Amino acid sequence: MKAHLDGKGKNEVSGSLDLENLHTLMEERLERILAEISQKKPGRKIVYIPTMPANKEKAEWNLSEIPILFGA
Repeated sequence: MKAHLDGKGKNEVSGSLDLENLHTLMEERLERILAEISQKKPGRKIVYIPTMPANKEKAEWNLSEIPILFGA
């Protein structure tokens, strides 16, 4: 690594150390994210909604009223 650092100023050396620290922090963060994703999350409760109407009466149609309702 010494040959790699020859000819560089002090700021450039500290910059490479900062990049190494940044890389380490990024790896740690990625590992935490992957661990969170891989953990089993509690599933949602499925709620059954009844499809039957509240009143079970069958509709009665008076066919003689239909022309009056539509203005005929």
